[in-house]
Amino acid sequence: MLIIPDALTRAVSLIYPRLDDGKTLWAIAGSLAMALHGLPAMPKDIDLITNTAGAENIDQRLAEFRVFAPGLHQGDHALRYHAGKYRLEGVSVETLSQLEYLQPSGGWKRPRDFLEGRQDVRYLGMSLPVVSLQWLLEFYTQTQRPARVVLIRSKLEGK
Repeated sequence: MLIIPDALTRAVSLIYPRLDDGKTLWAIAGSLAMALHGLPAMPKDIDLITNTAGAENIDQRLAEFRVFAPGLHQGDHALRYHAGKYRLEGVSVETLSQLEYLQPSGGWKRPRDFLEGRQDVRYLGMSLPVVSLQWLLEFYTQTQRPARVVLIRSKLEGK
């Protein structure tokens, strides 16, 4: 059985109707995506992956909850992206667009398209768009999160 903290469920219940009109390309990523895929994860925040137009659209629709509007953010030495930040029901919600990973050669590379393999996961009457396990595997491999990589690989291999 899928268990997501109540505050996150309330936040998702506020986000979903604002974005579920087919006009904004988005998907849930991060630990919440892992939990929605049935992996043992205890999400504390919500990450929404989108494109540039989607980030602007989401920012307009979540304006009343805005902490900061989308802009360039350097995640760490190996990751950069445009981020917007919101707070709903005490939960931090971040939009990520224009995501890039630093390659060993020093250049930057975009990940696979988040729409590739995106799945709709039913949760409390909502059909939530969630990035694929393959997308999560690439993300956590690139950001050097080995514990999450092991969990995702096990799920993909049916273990």
